Amino acid sequence: MGSNSAIPSLKNERGCRIISQKGYYCSQMIMNLGQRMLDNPNEGAVRAMCGLNGGVGFQGDICGALTGACCLIGYAAGKGSDEEMDSDELGAMMEELYNWFVESHSTNQGSCNCRDLLDGNLMNKVTLCPVLVEESLNKAMGILTEHEVVE
Repeated sequence: MGSNSAIPSLKNERGCRIISQKGYYCSQMIMNLGQRMLDNPNEGAVRAMCGLNGGVGFQGDICGALTGACCLIGYAAGKGSDEEMDSDELGAMMEELYNWFVESHSTNQGSCNCRDLLDGNLMNKVTLCPVLVEESLNKAMGILTEHEVVE
């Protein structure tokens, strides 16, 4: 795994707030920061994450921190060309991430939807979203490391 001094620190949610202030949404932040941590930035992949903004197309559905972290795992471990294959552990890595997110962050009713996590209050984005992004990014990178997809 590489390092890049231009990456905001993920030791606290302040780093996520900084990149959020540049206009990125949760899934984009995870892909952007995760790719830099992998020393493999790809603006097209970050741009593609726009479809997940605001809970999938701004519908308030599944949280972008979760979908972005799943996409980051897929970016590192999934099939990307005719010659490549998915990592044998791709499904297990996705399941581990999903189960962790549900156990750690779902609502009392078990929802991982953006609108439910924010509890109908968009101001919660300021406090909750940076935490979800930071923890989800760190979890995804930890899973990739644990499964030896990255160093």
